[in-house]
Amino acid sequence: MQGLIARDSSIHLSDGPSLLSRTKFLGYIFGEEPNRVIGFIIEEVIGRHPGIADLDTCEAALRKLHKAGIAHGDLNKYNVIIANKGLVKFIDFEASMRLEDAKATNVAKAEFKNIRLRLEDNSRVRQR
Repeated sequence: MQGLIARDSSIHLSDGPSLLSRTKFLGYIFGEEPNRVIGFIIEEVIGRHPGIADLDTCEAALRKLHKAGIAHGDLNKYNVIIANKGLVKFIDFEASMRLEDAKATNVAKAEFKNIRLRLEDNSRVRQR
């Protein structure tokens, strides 16, 4: 992730006035030392993982993510949630990167090229 999104692990994209609207951040989890953050708490993300029937919706959301200058870095169907009213939420931005160099641009291109395969994958290998 390289510090791209330090406070949020989930982003959802909508057609509303704001392109990127972050899931509500609730607080930090501190370690034994008061200045050592070991985690954070966000609002519950409720929805379902997408299937191939959601391809058009997921492609549109992925285009918006890339247009905002972000490559997810670990795009699979278990890192996407279809929430209320078809709202797409991407989660797990640990491997994400800004689209500032050739490597990140190649990652984004591969994400878009392979999204159909990711949605068709029923192996549950990447599910947590």
